Amino acid sequence: QALPLSWAQQRLWFLDQLDHAAGAAYHMPAALRLKGQLDCAALQATLDRIVARHEVLRTTFVQSESAAEQRIAAADCGFHLVTHDLSHLHGHEQAFAVSRIGADEAR
Repeated sequence: QALPLSWAQQRLWFLDQLDHAAGAAYHMPAALRLKGQLDCAALQATLDRIVARHEVLRTTFVQSESAAEQRIAAADCGFHLVTHDLSHLHGHEQAFAVSRIGADEAR
């Protein structure tokens, strides 16, 4: 489903075309420290439902032949959950790994 960009979206698209790094200002990376057992299937199902409910989480901007437009993915596109088991690391190694992974994901 392709739709025209709103004026605000056109502005963001234009700024991103000038400097791709500028888009990073709109990223909101987050890390969670979890203790105990994680039910990955339940977490995945929850994130999938949130993405299905909110079109904004499934929307991308693309350049068509005539203009930039937004495309909204199907509600069942899902969410790609990335997990990292750092339990084999200790102390500073674990903190360093969290920082490195967080920086990599934020890019």
